[in-house]
Amino acid sequence: MSMRVACVQFCHHPSDVEENFTRVEDYIRQASEDNVDLIVFPECFLGYSKIPDPLPRLGTLAKTYALDIVTGTYLYVDPESGKRYNRASYIDKDGEVLMSYDKVHLWHGERGFIEPGKQFPTVVNRFGIRVGLLICWDLTFADGFSNMVLDQGAQLVVIPAMWSYEDAGEVGQAWNHDSEVALIDSMTVARAFEFQVPVVFCNMAAARSKEELPVDKEDTECGHSQISMPFKGSLIKANHNHEALLAYDIPVAQITKDAEEHYKIRADWLERPKKTNE
Repeated sequence: MSMRVACVQFCHHPSDVEENFTRVEDYIRQASEDNVDLIVFPECFLGYSKIPDPLPRLGTLAKTYALDIVTGTYLYVDPESGKRYNRASYIDKDGEVLMSYDKVHLWHGERGFIEPGKQFPTVVNRFGIRVGLLICWDLTFADGFSNMVLDQGAQLVVIPAMWSYEDAGEVGQAWNHDSEVALIDSMTVARAFEFQVPVVFCNMAAARSKEELPVDKEDTECGHSQISMPFKGSLIKANHNHEALLAYDIPVAQITKDAEEHYKIRADWLERPKKTNE
């Protein structure tokens, strides 16, 4: 059985939460009409404003349109400690929140006001697929993949992101203006092959359409949302940074089974000698 997964390369309004919600619902409706099972939104998809808990409203949308949602990220404030986290959640088609993940590897600009998460949770969805979530800069670190895929048996990794050209800095852009695009394109495929699971990378768009893109793209989101898979590489990709809806039928269970039977990465990992201090 395949899961039809949709990735929304979405351009949010920085401060108009209601406009963002309206447009999120439009994409969810469109995906539902295309028989999508799981729809994914990017990091900060509802904007930067502090908002009430968005999960009840998103849960209602999941129930209304009968599909699962990876929410993109929102600011979560712990009611006891007051600490703030960059959080993404997995909501099933019944509106139930199956899992939430707090970004572990914070980008430089987040440090100081966002608390890093400490765990890499996974959950089994209604298709019997164990899913793990990462967020943006987590892609560049292997520990989340190792924990979720090799230790917990995750079969699908979903990564909301808000990645821009300027993240390379002046030094990186002096070498290659499109450095971050090269990083995203190479690492998304590399992680799919390295850990033998499909990877859904969903980045923010810089504009709603090609015509609305700013002339100077140095400080804009670089797009390139894509779905990658072992054996195949990149299955579908937005080779641009304006809005797009990508949908693909991913044979998650079969591809991970075939990859493991051939490469035996999980088996080798579990049978590895344990480290000692001797």
